[in-house]
Parts: sequence; C-alpha cells; structure tokens
Amino acid sequence: MGTLNGLSFHSVKGGVGKSTLATWAGLDIARRFPEAHVWLIDMDLTGTSLSDALPLTAPRLSADGRGGLNLRAPATEWLTESETRDGILVRAAVEAPTLPTGVPYLNDFLLFADPSWEADQDAVPGALGWRLEGGPENLRVLPSSALPQDLWRTVPVIFDEEHAAFLEARLELLLAAMCRDAGDADLWVVFDVPPTLPGLSRAVLSLCLRLSRPPGDRTPLAELDPEIPAPLDTLPIRWVAQLVCSMDRQDLRAAKRWADLVITDDLERVRALFNRLEPGDAQRQPAEFLDLLRARLGGAEVLPALWGDELVRVPDAPDLRVFQDDLGPPPQVVIDLMEQLLAPFSERQG
Repeated sequence: MGTLNGLSFHSVKGGVGKSTLATWAGLDIARRFPEAHVWLIDMDLTGTSLSDALPLTAPRLSADGRGGLNLRAPATEWLTESETRDGILVRAAVEAPTLPTGVPYLNDFLLFADPSWEADQDAVPGALGWRLEGGPENLRVLPSSALPQDLWRTVPVIFDEEHAAFLEARLELLLAAMCRDAGDADLWVVFDVPPTLPGLSRAVLSLCLRLSRPPGDRTPLAELDPEIPAPLDTLPIRWVAQLVCSMDRQDLRAAKRWADLVITDDLERVRALFNRLEPGDAQRQPAEFLDLLRARLGGAEVLPALWGDELVRVPDAPDLRVFQDDLGPPPQVVIDLMEQLLAPFSERQG
C-alpha cells in the first residue's frame, strides 16, 4: 500500500502566485519521485485554466453513445497540441452543454451524473488526465474550464455554500479513485485552489483536515452515511495546506482572520507561505520577520503556531513568475522552495 501525499495552495485573494507555485510543485515532485503517480489539479474554475497557460494535450476519448465523451474508460492515447486546441473550440461552440464534448475538464467530474446513478458508472481519473508536453511521464494535469458555456453550470454550484459538502464528496471520490489507480505506488496530489473560502476552497481545506488525521480518527463527511470511501479509510495520508499571501497589509489582515478559523489541533496541517518578498524581507531571520509582520499588521498579534519559525518565504524571483515552454531543470530558487515545502512530508509519520 502506498501513501497519499497532498499539497494544496490556498489564499484569501487572487494574484498571489498560487498557480505558479502549484505548477512548480507538481513538476518538481514528479521529477523527484519518478515511481510515484503525480496529479496537478486546477481547482480555479472561474480563472485562467492551466490548459491555457501550459503546453498540455488532452486525452483521446471515444464517444459514450449519448453524444458526449466516454469518461468511464481510461485513455491510452493523447491528442496532439493542435487537436487539443480544436477540441477546446468544439467544447466552446456548444451552447448550454449537458454532456462533456471536445475535451474533458475537472468540471465534468465534479458535476458528473450517470442516469443510472451507479457508482461503477462514474467518471474515472484516467479519462480526465492531460499530459504536459516535455514534462515527466508520471505527471497528469486535470485542468478546469472557465469557458462561458461551462460557467453557467459550475458557478451556481461552486459559490453556493449549500453545495460545499457535495463538492467535497466528489473530491473525496476522485481521490479514492486515484489511490486505487496508483495501487502500491505513492500518490501525490497538488491542488491549485481558488482564492477566498467559499465552495471549492472550503471543500479542499475541509478534505485536507479530515483525511490527514490518523486512520480511525478520520471524520466521515456525512453523519447519515458514516463511511470514508476505500482505500482512504485506511491509507496513510499526509497533507499540508499552504496559505499563500503577500506582504500587503490588507492581505495580511485577511490571512490572519483566515488562520484564526483553524482550530489548534489542525494547525500542524496548515503552513504560511509568503510569496514575492523583497530581498531584504526574504533574508530576515525568523524573529525579525515576525516583527516585520507585526509592524505591517499594526501591532496585531501574529499567530505563533502558524507564523513561527517554520513559515516558508519565497523571494521575488522572475523564475517563479513565468510559465516557460522549456521544462528543463528548475532554477535554484525553485529547488530551495521545494526543499521547504516537502520537509513536513519527510518529518511526519504516515
């Protein structure tokens, strides 16, 4: 039995570098652990899709007999880059779609419903994973769609708090299926989470806090159906949620309020990541940096358990801001960052 390792990037506002950090993390983890199954999941269904920002090719899928793509069978081939672009245009041309067409997206799994509602008729991860041209072979990317034709279905769900449990349940089933596909190999899942805390963001964080507890102490999602889908009920799971923020005063205040909502027992699963710091800020000693945070917050108390010696600081480096077509060796700043991000996984017991 392998281990499920989760790394999710959260924030209270957009534009703080979550997508860049998540992409570098997925790439680096896949390179470091070539025997593992690695997934990069684009959760920002209203922002720029990773399929627009990265050289991705979609899986080649057959028709399902109803006019849509067959999401029940894993793909064995992938479209070319031009075929993928054509597939996106096909999807964009369908008005008010009810079935996935052209190319698959995360949206199709979150809102997937088979007329029979049989569990064995659900979409499978192998039909959803895109390949990164020039990237590691063990990395799959699951992009989201912000096409207008898809938004009319997804927006009412992802921003409605009453659907948060539904979305969390779908993500739980997705993780369980990915674990089964991985078999005895380790599974790494990196989430690029949309900003703020409604809908999808809350679902990912709740999933992190529930599943990263030891087996036997994991809380099921529904009291009426108190079961965690296998193998998540017994699998060793390690998951760290990264709260990404800048040194902007209002961002810090919002992040402080966000952190205050995390109960003490869960703090070890949440870390603060300060991105795009000035060189002087990035090089300060931990105590000096905490003093700087207090000054930026106007003297407000900084939560020591979260913003203590273990916080991660990322300098304002051009190499971290650009999606490059050349997926060669990562720059040193990325290597240093990954050492910090992956440290809890080597220190914690499964």
